[in-house]
Amino acid sequence: MSHLTDDDIVAALRAAVPEPPVVPARLASVRRRATNRRRAQLSAGSLAVVAVVAAGVVGVGAAGRGTSHPDVSSSLVPVPPGIPAALGRPLHLPWVAPGMPCPVSAAKTYPKGEGFSDPYSAIGAGPFTLTGNGRVEVDFTPAANDSFAGTGWPGMKVIWRLGAEYTGPVLLRGARLDGTGELRFGSYTGVVDQPAGVGGSPESEAYAELAYPSEGSLPTALTYPSDIRVQRPGCYGLQVDGTNFSEVITFAVTAAP
Repeated sequence: MSHLTDDDIVAALRAAVPEPPVVPARLASVRRRATNRRRAQLSAGSLAVVAVVAAGVVGVGAAGRGTSHPDVSSSLVPVPPGIPAALGRPLHLPWVAPGMPCPVSAAKTYPKGEGFSDPYSAIGAGPFTLTGNGRVEVDFTPAANDSFAGTGWPGMKVIWRLGAEYTGPVLLRGARLDGTGELRFGSYTGVVDQPAGVGGSPESEAYAELAYPSEGSLPTALTYPSDIRVQRPGCYGLQVDGTNFSEVITFAVTAAP
C-alpha cells in the first residue's frame, strides 16, 4: 500500500482537474453577488429588529402611553335622557403600561370665582376640566359612618369646571388606564336626572356616566360638585364629550392616608 501525504493528494487532484483560469469579470461578478446577498440578509435582520422595537413603541409610547385603550368599547353608547345621542361617541381613552407613571393632564390656574375664594387649578384642555392637581385621594376602607361605606364603590368628592366659552351639554365616562377597573360617578346638583339609587342619596349609587344639560348663554364659568368612584388605586382617564369637542383628562387615584 502506498503512503500518500495530504500534499500528494492535493497535487494529484490539481493535476487531474486543473483550476479554471482567473477571469477578472467573473471574479467581480461573484464578489458582487456575495455582497448583495450579505446586504439583503443584514437588511432583513435590521427590519426584524426595527419591527420588534416599533411594536414596543406603539404598545407603550411616551411615558408608557399608547393610542388605544384595549379594554374599552369602540361602539356608540346610549346617553341619559335629554342629552343628544351624538355625544355617545366611542371611547378613545389611551392606555398606560402597568408600573409606568400616570401621565396626569396639564394643569392651568384660574382666578378666584365660581365658588373659589382664591385662584385655583384645574386639569384638562377644556372647556370642561377637573379642579385640583390631578391627584385624587380615596379612602378605600371607609368607616361605618362614612357615606360610601357598604356601597362597594369608595369615592372622593370633586369639583368640575365648565368654561364660559361653552354652554352646551356634556357627557362624562371613563375607565382605569393602567389595569382593570371601572370609573364611576356620584350624582349631585346640576346633573341630568338619573334613576334614584338605593335610599335616594347621591352616595348610594355609582353611575357609569354623568351628564350635564345645556346651560344656554351664560357670561361666567360654572362649577359642579360630583364624586369620583373607584374600587382600587391607579391611573384613570375621563372622556368628556360636548357638541363640538371630545377630550380626555388623565388623573391619578391614590389611597388616602
